[in-house]
Amino acid sequence: MKYLLIIALFVILSINAFSKKVITLGNAATGISLQFLGEGELVGCDSWSKVSDGALGAVDLGPLQDIRFDLIKELKADLIIVDPEFALFGNKEKINALGIKTHYISNNYSKNQTLKDIEIIADLLGKKNAYSDVKSDFKTQYASYELVKKMNKVNSKIIYLESNYKGGLMIAGKNTCPHYLLKEVGNKLDIQYTDWVTISKEEIEKLNADVIFISNKAVELIGGTDVAIKFFANTKAGKDDKIVIIDDWKMRDHGLSVSNTLLEIIGVFNNNGF
Repeated sequence: MKYLLIIALFVILSINAFSKKVITLGNAATGISLQFLGEGELVGCDSWSKVSDGALGAVDLGPLQDIRFDLIKELKADLIIVDPEFALFGNKEKINALGIKTHYISNNYSKNQTLKDIEIIADLLGKKNAYSDVKSDFKTQYASYELVKKMNKVNSKIIYLESNYKGGLMIAGKNTCPHYLLKEVGNKLDIQYTDWVTISKEEIEKLNADVIFISNKAVELIGGTDVAIKFFANTKAGKDDKIVIIDDWKMRDHGLSVSNTLLEIIGVFNNNGF
């Protein structure tokens, strides 16, 4: 009986050790974490991440540029996992001030780094034994994209535009996830911007991009699709009818579903003859 009590106590302690209240900020952080979290363990996430399977029950903490820090504090999470994009909105200091253990995913968006990020998060969540299966699934999905890429060549100069949430547009620079995604499929534009930079209509025209990817939110900011087409009328992309509208959260996701986004991007060129 004594041994049974010891075993039962060990099981309870083991369960408690791996049961965490987790907050994720960003699509990659959320998508990866959900592979290892049990029901109810994801207590909060950003608005973009609410589209992820398994995030329905999490508290919506708002968009990355306007996170509800008061709600984060109320949730009393054990761990916060954050996408690198989040730091660009100037909120890193506010997160650190909460005194909650926080892990920031690397801003190296390569396939190999994503595999490392998956392993690190599995370890943080006490689920390293599940890493092999998740890694295998990721590599299988990514291989599908790599096969399509081998058969299709993108030879265009491309930019990605997003709303700066202050009434203007910003362009994705070298250190951003959208730039990495476009470069991965074959972007030929050697952009000089480092991070996200607010950009004017005249500056966009000077870049002379062959194709312009723009987020759905940025199109709303401009005034809708018809207005956006007129807005870019003097650009090479506008003249050639090569303006591509894409969901903003997809261009921020370099996690488990990044191969799907890459396939969607390269599909734009295949399906439209760009």
